[in-house]
Amino acid sequence: MEEQTRTTSKERTRGFYLSVPCACALVLLAVILAVAVGVIVFITGPRHVVCQCHLPNTSLPVRGIVVREEFQGLTNSSKTCLTTTKPPLSTSSAQTASTTTTPLDATSTTTTTATQPPPVNKTLPGQVIPYHYNLQLFMDMYQNDTSLFKVDGNVSIFLDVKEPTGNVTLNVKELTIFRESLSLKPLTANLSVPRIVQTISDDEKEFYVLLLNEELAVGERYELSIRFEDQLTSSPYGLTYHSYDDKSGRTHYLVISHFLASKARYAFPCFDEPRYKATFNITLVRKVGNYTSWSNTDIIRKEPRGDNYVADVYERTPKMSTYILAFAVVNFDYMENVTSTGVMYRTIFKPDTIAEVTMSHEEGMRILDWFNQNLHPPYPLSKLDNIIARDRPGLAMENWGLVIYKNILFNPAVNTVKTKLGIMLLLVRQVCHQWFGNLVTPKAWRWLWLSEGFAAFFEYHVIHSLHPSWRQDEFFVVDKLQSVFIHDANKHWPLVKDVPRFDHILFYKGASIVRMLHAIFGEELFLRATNAYLVKHQYGSVETSDLWTVFSEEAAKENITVDIGNLMEPWLQQMHYPVVMVTVLQAGVLEVSQQLFHSSMDSNVSDDGAKYGYKWDIPITYATGSDTSSFSKNYTYHDISWLYRTQNSTLIEDVNINITDSSSSGEWVLVNLHQTGYYRVNYDEENWLALVRQLDADHTVIPPVNRAQIIDDAFSLARVGLLNESIAFRTLGFLRNDTDYVSWTPAVRALDELERRLRDTRFYGAFKAFVIDMVTNAYNNYGLEADSEDTPLVIFQRARVAHLACRYGVKSCLADASRLFNRWTSDQENYRPSPDIMDVVACYGIWVGGLEAWQTVYDIYNTTDDPRYAHRLVKSLTCPQDPWLIRRVLEFSTDSTKIKELHQLTVFRTLARSQHSLHIVWNFVKENIKTLRKSIARDVVMAAARTLTGSTFISEMELLSNSTGSISPSVLTSALSVFNSRRLWMEDHGSMMMQWFTDMGYGNYIL
Repeated sequence: MEEQTRTTSKERTRGFYLSVPCACALVLLAVILAVAVGVIVFITGPRHVVCQCHLPNTSLPVRGIVVREEFQGLTNSSKTCLTTTKPPLSTSSAQTASTTTTPLDATSTTTTTATQPPPVNKTLPGQVIPYHYNLQLFMDMYQNDTSLFKVDGNVSIFLDVKEPTGNVTLNVKELTIFRESLSLKPLTANLSVPRIVQTISDDEKEFYVLLLNEELAVGERYELSIRFEDQLTSSPYGLTYHSYDDKSGRTHYLVISHFLASKARYAFPCFDEPRYKATFNITLVRKVGNYTSWSNTDIIRKEPRGDNYVADVYERTPKMSTYILAFAVVNFDYMENVTSTGVMYRTIFKPDTIAEVTMSHEEGMRILDWFNQNLHPPYPLSKLDNIIARDRPGLAMENWGLVIYKNILFNPAVNTVKTKLGIMLLLVRQVCHQWFGNLVTPKAWRWLWLSEGFAAFFEYHVIHSLHPSWRQDEFFVVDKLQSVFIHDANKHWPLVKDVPRFDHILFYKGASIVRMLHAIFGEELFLRATNAYLVKHQYGSVETSDLWTVFSEEAAKENITVDIGNLMEPWLQQMHYPVVMVTVLQAGVLEVSQQLFHSSMDSNVSDDGAKYGYKWDIPITYATGSDTSSFSKNYTYHDISWLYRTQNSTLIEDVNINITDSSSSGEWVLVNLHQTGYYRVNYDEENWLALVRQLDADHTVIPPVNRAQIIDDAFSLARVGLLNESIAFRTLGFLRNDTDYVSWTPAVRALDELERRLRDTRFYGAFKAFVIDMVTNAYNNYGLEADSEDTPLVIFQRARVAHLACRYGVKSCLADASRLFNRWTSDQENYRPSPDIMDVVACYGIWVGGLEAWQTVYDIYNTTDDPRYAHRLVKSLTCPQDPWLIRRVLEFSTDSTKIKELHQLTVFRTLARSQHSLHIVWNFVKENIKTLRKSIARDVVMAAARTLTGSTFISEMELLSNSTGSISPSVLTSALSVFNSRRLWMEDHGSMMMQWFTDMGYGNYIL
């Protein structure tokens, strides 16, 4: 220790010494000089610093975006990284709560997390916009291992500079970017070439930002080139692979794109917002052989790419949004024909399904011709291709020139006419989107109703035009309008919202608003204004005001001076809808007023900030008992009375309005003809009773769609306390004499609800007798066997009436079902009931035939190789009368070797909805709660809550919840809420039900 100390002491004697005060003074002086130099450099020098650094060749993972550098042919010593002391020039678009900042040639990242991030705005800044893309993709699904499937691509994006900016921001999601491939060059000679000094990957906004060393010149054009790759997965978005097995068991792979909404960024770097429309040159590289590639346009040439590969080069697209681009590489067959308007129409399908493609192919051509003949400008592409890909998400995607469907196959031996109609409606929607959405595109998703609302409206409008006897204009009212009324009364968002939901509100409230617009202006003016809108904004992006401007301009040509936007905006921007109150003040004078309608009328939502205070401008059309000619009148704007949102009420004077004698069946008023207005109607009691008397005396005076309106409005108003429920029940009486599908539809909805409430009560016998009286005449009219000339609504009504008649025990229905069942099961090779009545025949054939009949259907179910047929048959296996056989069905449905697992939930649900079997199912679930799937337990519990009335139900539920984990607290809470709600309803309505059934002549059925 001492030696070491001496040595140290000697070393300290050498060198230059400073006192402590002197040292401190020197340090202070150095700091002052450094600050001064820094200020001078900041003022006079460049805003970025370039440093040389030697880096390894690695990939950089960036939370959702991988930024990879691969310097081919360069040594490490030749690599340089460019960093910035602060983002150069305009970088506002790159500021984010969580970003990854990558120097151009760096392999390290810097992550900055803000303490209080601002609200995320995913909108691109718009300083540069694309006008053209050159895109090449190679989708490699040819490996033996799907984990090796990948996409390799190159894109050149041609940009217009609209505002000064020192960066380029575009969308990227889950892509690997080869940074050495990044290139940005001006298209004007002698213009300065900007250098990319840094990249920022923002996974939250899905931005990829290129920071530049200088500002881009406003008004100039640039080309941005990027090479990228990605793993090819089976996820639902971007470029995804699918597979199918052929009859030999061999697996085939295919690749299909899906870019809605804003999912093109999963496939290639792009400006992935609907407002950024550009043209595209697409090249798809594929393997030579059975595979073919498809895109939005036709192939103009094929280029060899090495051994066994070829590049399909496609014709340049029209100006379009990224979300409607489409790519596919498949080994499918196809059929093609040229439509009467000169468009090549193809349907592309899996081998061996050609027989099931014919219907949709032929109807699709007719539909495309209708649009080409009625909308302007005409379809701009030379072809429309349609691919059927069973594994794709959603029902369809309307890509321009290449529509991708989940399933439009139709086999008349297996599929119902309802399936056929559904396919045709879907075809109309996708073809319509070629104009509404593709040609004219919503500027942002907020305005998506401009695409979806018009497409859903034209679904029914076009089919009605092509097949008038199918009455699709009326079908829309009872199938969609009255259905969306239920949704819109319960939901809490308007039609137009920043992040739209793909739901009934978007589709069918949107369609109903378009339908109301059509009714206000009439067919001729509506189509003329629609076409003017399409022509004016073709290849452009729009918002709702653009539509209203054109409609107002076209209306002015007909001397209609109205601000269409002011008239229609409340319907778009407010949730729910109005109910119009109609009162006959005196002979010849009608008063109408409005109030908000929603499912909880006892709660106040009128002060929640709605832009228009939950008031609307309402078109009023009406007919009276003295003048029914209005039902057949073609209305125009000048023929309509209006209740404006600025009015508390308004008076309508008409000499034909006269309800003075409450016993007369001929004096009444009915508002909202053909239910073209998006509102409900309430009347004073005298008028309600007058309408009921008219229906009972001669229902044909009022058209089916308004008969349906009367029932639907009455029950909906009664449900929220705006109408005495006894009046609502009285609106059903005329159905003993009416057999029409349209007027029956809301009645069946009401009966289904009433049956659930009364099923386990002393009123059920009276209710059953009432239904039998209503349905018997209808069943005698339709029977079970079809006629070749039957229209869809006749076919639908036959199946519906037969279900009701057999379920409630109408003897003629049970006899017919048993007869056709025996014919089918004894001669399956030559006879199978129509798919439209197969459910009735199989179910009630088992009901009558017992074990032997059940075993026969079970054997067919087990041996068929058609999954659609098996699905139809499995429901009939729930139809035996004998409790022990029902028990067997339940036991089979917990064994996947006896009932397929995908059908087991269907069995339990169906049995739980039956008055005959519910108690058996409930007991079975209680006994086996620990081994049943949670989804089964949940559905049976909720079915029991909607039906059972026994006092033990609550204690049984609590016991099950406490003893097992099969019933979640949320399910328990929902079930008890439903049960108690039903119990309270019965307490409130029991005396009324007693009186109504007694008045109708069914009092002796009440226990």
